[in-house]
Amino acid sequence: MALATAGFRATRDQKHYRTIAALPLVLGPDVQELAAFLDTCRGKRHELTYEASDAVSHEEADALVEAAEELRARIRR
Repeated sequence: MALATAGFRATRDQKHYRTIAALPLVLGPDVQELAAFLDTCRGKRHELTYEASDAVSHEEADALVEAAEELRARIRR
């Protein structure tokens, strides 16, 4: 949503990576820490999907939900 609002979209390989990497460019440098956390989650999602079923704890899932809510609020602002 952040990219779309700014008039962009990820069209190449690694769309999730590119979208997350662009967040500080689109929303400003104050989201760098949030983007880094989301990129860590992206890596865990890959691991969970392709390698291990226990790669993510309930606490990590809760933290991701909180991060998504924070990102949504920043985009709306």
